[in-house]
Amino acid sequence: MGSNIKIINTAGIRLPKKPTPNQSNLTSDGTNVFIQSTVVDKEVGGAAGSLINTSGSSVSQSAYSTVVGGFGNSIYQASYGSIIGGLCNTISGVSNCNVGYNSIIGGCRNSIITSDYAAVIGGYNNCIIGYDGDYSIIAGGVGNLICYQSQFSGIFAGYNNQIVYGSFGSCSYYSTIIGGVSNVISGAAFSSIIGGESNQITTDLGSSDCSGIFVGRSNRIDNVDGSVIMGGHNNSISHCADYSSIIGGRFNCLLGSNQYYSSIIGGSYNMLSGCSSDSVIMGGYQGIIQGGSFRSAILAGEFGFLDSNTSKSVLIGGDSNSGTSVSHNSGVIGGHHNLLNDSDNSFIIGGNGLILDGKDDTVMVPNLIIANIPSSDPGIQGAVYQDGSGNLKISL
Repeated sequence: MGSNIKIINTAGIRLPKKPTPNQSNLTSDGTNVFIQSTVVDKEVGGAAGSLINTSGSSVSQSAYSTVVGGFGNSIYQASYGSIIGGLCNTISGVSNCNVGYNSIIGGCRNSIITSDYAAVIGGYNNCIIGYDGDYSIIAGGVGNLICYQSQFSGIFAGYNNQIVYGSFGSCSYYSTIIGGVSNVISGAAFSSIIGGESNQITTDLGSSDCSGIFVGRSNRIDNVDGSVIMGGHNNSISHCADYSSIIGGRFNCLLGSNQYYSSIIGGSYNMLSGCSSDSVIMGGYQGIIQGGSFRSAILAGEFGFLDSNTSKSVLIGGDSNSGTSVSHNSGVIGGHHNLLNDSDNSFIIGGNGLILDGKDDTVMVPNLIIANIPSSDPGIQGAVYQDGSGNLKISL
């Protein structure tokens, strides 16, 4: 028969010194194998701390704190803390400030400094630091940071991600980063970044609360509440363009006061600005809606331009078409270099270089071709038809 195994529990026994490096926890009397649980119960600065099966670790001025396993882990001025496994992990308060209830599980060179009720799980060189970094967590990843005034926040995996306070002391409470590289939430509460690279939600003088960036690269939300960017790269929403969105595309921009509830979907170098709320740009290149042109749209095309209170109007396709000077409920469809100016309820369809200026309730169409013209009066007022001699007439 094999040898019997007996476990001797030495918890609570104060040893005069640490076991030497060569001391084994296994002993045998020839018949039985004994596994000795090596526990060092220490009195440091009047507070009790424990080291269990660890080497090169320390617990100092930390009541009821414990290091279990690992190498080179330390707890200093941090009550009710625990480090389980890992290498060179640290939980620490500062002079005259004893923190508490923190935990680090595994990983290497992770740290919790001057925060309470925080946790780091795995990963390398992750850190929760500073007052009001309480109740936060970092799980996995490398070089992630939660710093000052970022309570109840979390970073999950990824590399070099940060949740920190804003440049004017604004808070990043209840915010989250999941994965990605070099993403930053600064002074934005209740906000999230999921994946992507070098995305930022920031605040200086205003707020960027309840906002989110989902994947993409180098996208930014700044001083905007309740807004979102999904994918794309180098897109931005800034300066009070609250509750707005950018989906995909590149170098698209939403900015300006009272620029609420607007969207850019795809395309490149498009811009919505200046009190043009409830508006949209879909696709296209260098489309611009600005100057109080609210509830308006640019759909595809390039160099489309709506300005000067051209509200509830639309540009569809075409190249370098414009609507300006208080042209309400109007639009341009296709064509090139067409201009709609100070004309309500009017449209330009196609053509090149057409100008509709000061003409309400008007449609401008060059070279109109009408197919399938009736050969008799249809009896519909305003309808075009041909008489028996082939002459065009309008039904009255």
